[in-house]
Amino acid sequence: MLQSRWKDASWYATPFLAIWGGSVAWRLSYYGDFFPNPYYAKSASLAWWSQGFRYLQLYAEKYWALFLGVAILGALSRFRLDGAKRRVLLATCMGGILALYITRMGGDFMFARLLIPATPFLLIVLEAFWMKALAGRSAVSIPVAGAILAATLLTPTPVSETKWRYGVADEHAYYNAERVRKTDARAAILKPYFADVTLPVVFYGDEARLVYRAGFPVAIEGHTGLTDRRIARQPLRERGRPGHEKLGDFDYLIGERGAIVTFSNVPEKHEIQEKIPLVKMDFGRGVYGVLLTYRPDVVAKLESRGAVLLNDFLPALDRYLARIDEVPKDRVLRMYERLRLFYFAWNDDRPREEVLRRRLGE
Repeated sequence: MLQSRWKDASWYATPFLAIWGGSVAWRLSYYGDFFPNPYYAKSASLAWWSQGFRYLQLYAEKYWALFLGVAILGALSRFRLDGAKRRVLLATCMGGILALYITRMGGDFMFARLLIPATPFLLIVLEAFWMKALAGRSAVSIPVAGAILAATLLTPTPVSETKWRYGVADEHAYYNAERVRKTDARAAILKPYFADVTLPVVFYGDEARLVYRAGFPVAIEGHTGLTDRRIARQPLRERGRPGHEKLGDFDYLIGERGAIVTFSNVPEKHEIQEKIPLVKMDFGRGVYGVLLTYRPDVVAKLESRGAVLLNDFLPALDRYLARIDEVPKDRVLRMYERLRLFYFAWNDDRPREEVLRRRLGE
């Protein structure tokens, strides 16, 4: 009997181990890590029980009928399952462990999506109690099934695109057809401009679709580090919107990665103008970008394709240098730091840089 059980178990375990083991082996060889990058980007190793219980609460508010059905049908069957006992125990353990882990890590920014994989296990338990309590009673089982289904469908989602609770939004409503259409339209506008520009761009959150459709060869996700090992692994400074708590440092994004542009207003919200001059570019039809580094050859290429530089950087810099003796040294030093990160680190422009250094007495 025991040998037969091991044989049956191996039929399930072998395909899983082959697929899972193969993916882990590839991940270790390619990334050098057992866990995928989102594990670090989303701080999945840190406990945030209070937020996790809120996330679980929102899920229960929508799917309360399933939980109520399990409770009522379980009571009617006196929780006797006979031959289905092992199946229910396995489903309860698998769904429960998954839900416990999601709760521990604090859930997610998008409603219910991390708990959806646990839902089939809940349905397995519901089915087992159903078969025990209502077997052979179609006159009762059909209305009960209809009531559970209707309650689930008619119960409104507790969050929406604009109505967020506990930092959680409705993914389906958030990424609506109109938003997707606008994102694809922006990507279509940007794609010809950057067809042969291989420098990194920085994107944030839902702009993942934008950079994918536009075909950027290197795109760094700056809100969580989903596509950047260093950002994803930086220490968490404080808790915030679930899964969006590791803002990429601009000194790293610009100074070390040499990113050329971003199309989000997130850097402005985080006062990027304290790090670099704020220079914007218009790509037409309402699509704008913030230059993170100024490289005349790239700017000239973009302008030749129709982009418009909204801040004429080099003439503005020359006007500043012409009156530099009137500017206090502490302000000159601050400006020099911004210009070095934005311009001088990427361009051999000694004449302009020497004016600044001379004013600082270097």
